[in-house]
Amino acid sequence: NSGGSRLWILNHYAALPAESTGTRHYDLARALIPLGWHTTLFAASATHLCPPRPMPAGTLRRFEDIDGVRFVWVRTLPSGHSRAKRVLNELLYTYRCLKAASGLEAPRVVMGSSAHLFAGLAAWRLARRHGVPFVFEVRDLWPETLVQLGRMDRTHPFVVVLRRVEGFLYRSADHVVTLLPGAARHIAAAGGDSRRITFLPN
Repeated sequence: NSGGSRLWILNHYAALPAESTGTRHYDLARALIPLGWHTTLFAASATHLCPPRPMPAGTLRRFEDIDGVRFVWVRTLPSGHSRAKRVLNELLYTYRCLKAASGLEAPRVVMGSSAHLFAGLAAWRLARRHGVPFVFEVRDLWPETLVQLGRMDRTHPFVVVLRRVEGFLYRSADHVVTLLPGAARHIAAAGGDSRRITFLPN
C-alpha cells in the first residue's frame, strides 16, 4: 500500500503494550507501520478491565503516541462490574467516538471491533462519513454469547435488538474479520457475505 495510509480502529478496550489485557490492535498497528500505514486506536478512558486513563478536565479526548501508534482516549464514565453501567459506558463511548474523530486526518479504512456491537455501529458511521471501507472485527458472537452463557433468553428485548444490530453490521461491512475458528458459518447465516470473511486469530 502507498505511504501515509490511515487506519482507524474503534476498540473500547484497547490496551497499552505494558498492560495485561488484550494488545491485539497495538500489535497489529505496529506491524503495519513498515507497510506505510498509520493507525489510530479509539479507546475508552474508563473500563472495568484497565485502570482509568487520565483525562484533563473538560476534555472529550486525549491523544497519546506509543511507538508510532496513536491512541485517542475517549472520555467515558466508570462502570465497575455493573452490567447496566457497562452498557451505558459502551453507548457513551459509541456516541463520543463520533465527536472525538472530528478534525482528524481522514482515514483510508475504519475498523470496528466487537468487544461490543455499538463500536461497530460507530465505525460504520465514521466510514460512511469519509466514504471509505468499513471492516467489522468479530471478537465475540454478540448476542449469541449472552444466550449461550445463560444470561439472557433469545426472546429478551435486548437480545432481539442486538440481533438486528449484528445482522446490519454483517450486511454493511465491506469485510468481516473474525478471531473465532468456525465463526464464518454463523456470520454468513446472520447476513454476512461468506466471500468477505477472513479468519485472523491472535
